[in-house]
Amino acid sequence: MKTTTKPKNRQAAKWTATTPDALAALSGLAFADDLPPAEDRKAIRELAGLTLDDVATALHTDSGTLSRWESGARKPSGPSKALYGLTLQRLADIPQVRAALALTKASA
Repeated sequence: MKTTTKPKNRQAAKWTATTPDALAALSGLAFADDLPPAEDRKAIRELAGLTLDDVATALHTDSGTLSRWESGARKPSGPSKALYGLTLQRLADIPQVRAALALTKASA
């Protein structure tokens, strides 16, 4: 007979219920260990049609921090780096962004 432990509070119950869904959603994702070069970060965001504020809000950071990450003046670390890397990776995978980025690099 299999026994299960019951969460001690509602928040724990909510987390327990959503954890398998979250893990399933992440199972196919590869988190970026390295970020694209600084000169590509801003281009990727702009080619996707997003503002600094759009991406900063999605990453739960401020636009100044994101601007420093894009320019290479600062580097994100830990979960911020993983989330930023994944965001850039997803944006760069948009076919129109990928094509425009390739054209930009070819003309350089």
